[in-house]
Amino acid sequence: MKINHKVKNTIKVLFVAMLAVVAVSYRTNHNQQVVSPMYATSGSDTSGSTDTLGMEGVDTLAESPADEPAWMMAEPVDVQYVWMKTTDSLRKNLSGTKKDLVLALNRVSENRIRRLDSLIVPDTVTADFMAYSPFPFQLDSASEIEKLIVFDYRIQAFSAYEKGKLVRWGPVSMGSKGRLTPTGMYHTNYHKKRKISTVDDSWIMDWYFNIMNFEGIGMHEYSLPGYPASHGCLRLLENDAYWIYNWADQWRLTPDGGSVTAYGTPVLIYGAYDFEGPRPWHELVNDPHANDIPADSLNLRLSEHLDKILKRQTKRDSVLVARGDI
Repeated sequence: MKINHKVKNTIKVLFVAMLAVVAVSYRTNHNQQVVSPMYATSGSDTSGSTDTLGMEGVDTLAESPADEPAWMMAEPVDVQYVWMKTTDSLRKNLSGTKKDLVLALNRVSENRIRRLDSLIVPDTVTADFMAYSPFPFQLDSASEIEKLIVFDYRIQAFSAYEKGKLVRWGPVSMGSKGRLTPTGMYHTNYHKKRKISTVDDSWIMDWYFNIMNFEGIGMHEYSLPGYPASHGCLRLLENDAYWIYNWADQWRLTPDGGSVTAYGTPVLIYGAYDFEGPRPWHELVNDPHANDIPADSLNLRLSEHLDKILKRQTKRDSVLVARGDI
């Protein structure tokens, strides 16, 4: 059957109009979201199902639809945190984002959950782990910094930024009372998939990234007990250690290895932990924003080191170009 020219044109016009409507609808819905960069976590739960973590008296946990990417982040509204007894039922119902979130909130590894009598859990869980970050999503003072890692000693958590945009956060276990992790501005140096501690050869540190060469301080995967317990290093969950291992930059040295020609990713460590007081994340039960880090406060801390970071970043770029690494 032949279709005359006028009918063909009409069909084309209708088709183009339909595409325009779809595009406008997409942009409208897309712009209503607060977009955060991708949080690459294993087992992200975007099934669209609901769950109550196997406990009575807790509101149904809201899950994001299956077709919503985990990085399309809409910050939860009026999230409350409650205590739950650590039971077999609770542990069996932890998976995907729910598990990642509970581990992060309690600063604990999965293998150490049994040692905790109770756990802090949120009454609402979305598929986007990033929505629960205590760190600001935007850090204006870091807008010119390619990559930045921040550790807050008080709340035992880290964040990673690209051009001032938050791309990841997670729990840590930093130095214990007798072995404090040094605070200040450092850079990532070298990394190793597996490093054996020089203090005790039974301490195996996977996905190790050194930040203080002579002191032997680094970031690596190791068990998190729910409080600062390391000998000075920055313990991370396995997924976080693996991510930083692949994301952060290594230093560049002179041919004889005697000096640094290009610094790695800047690492800011600040704050102090009250070893005599309650754990700061326990305060979430009474105030869901108790651990939030104000952007102004973090911008101020970073401003002290900004000139040095940017100068070293510029020097790194020139060294890499000269070496043909870019």
